[in-house]
Amino acid sequence: MVVSTCVYGFRPANDKWEKMKAIYDAYVAADLQVPDSIRNFFSWCEPSEYGVIVRLPTGCLREHRGNDEASIDILLKELPEDMTVIRVVNSWRV
Repeated sequence: MVVSTCVYGFRPANDKWEKMKAIYDAYVAADLQVPDSIRNFFSWCEPSEYGVIVRLPTGCLREHRGNDEASIDILLKELPEDMTVIRVVNSWRV
């Protein structure tokens, strides 16, 4: 089994996010495929109530690997001040 861990940051929704979310919702309500340009805006995920998914700045994550474990440190002082949520995602593949 392979475990993959990703860390995402979120900034509060802005006007552009609100407009893109309205478009996304209209396509879903009409049972139509959401265009790639809209899906790309939301990082190919469903829109989050937390706002805009953003890449974390280089240097704010440090990975550690040991004998039977792996960990990620999130260096809070390196995060932008407007980042309000951090999401850690683990996925498993056989």
